[in-house]
Amino acid sequence: MPRDVQAMVENGFAAIGYSSFNSGPVDASAALKQGKAVGAAIVIVQSRYTHTVTGSIPYTVQNPDQIVTTYSQGNIYGTGGYANFRGTSLSTVPGGSTTYQVPYSVDRSDYVATYWVKRKPPVLGVIGSDLPDAIRQKLQTNRGVLVIAVLKGSPAYNADVLKGDVLVGIDNDSTPDARSFLDIVAKYAGKSVTLKILRDGRKMDISLTLRTNP
Repeated sequence: MPRDVQAMVENGFAAIGYSSFNSGPVDASAALKQGKAVGAAIVIVQSRYTHTVTGSIPYTVQNPDQIVTTYSQGNIYGTGGYANFRGTSLSTVPGGSTTYQVPYSVDRSDYVATYWVKRKPPVLGVIGSDLPDAIRQKLQTNRGVLVIAVLKGSPAYNADVLKGDVLVGIDNDSTPDARSFLDIVAKYAGKSVTLKILRDGRKMDISLTLRTNP
């Protein structure tokens, strides 16, 4: 479990959703606006650089027209004699256009926003998972629930249940997996119970009183 997620869970928050995408630089205010819309108490925005996109964009400009001045002079001969002439004429030549290549470079990152709400006071205060393969091999059993987080201020926290403990039972009920563990905790809500735990390979019993179901 990532450290920031671990900290949020241990402090009594639950994730209600997330959004993720890859993009250039973005303003976190969009995630905060979404968090407000879904009723989140806290929004965590994370980013991780992935790559840089480079290229160029063509940019065409119109060149100004050119004014050309033509000078002419000469002599005219005819039956009546001759004459001199000179004159000036103006003509416009289109200027055409010029295309430039404008280079660009954009850093892109993976963005993830998670949305959190405060949990109601937990009955026990343990977040558990099925046993991973390495622990199954070490303990030589498939049965048990690995404690991956303990909520601060909960009955489990105050009774010194620790992250990494393996819960194997509550009173007379065994806890073979994470799904059945939740049902058993709900069954004993509001009662004093004994948690049966394996810690560093040693069996331990921890007595505590569970909160009532909120």
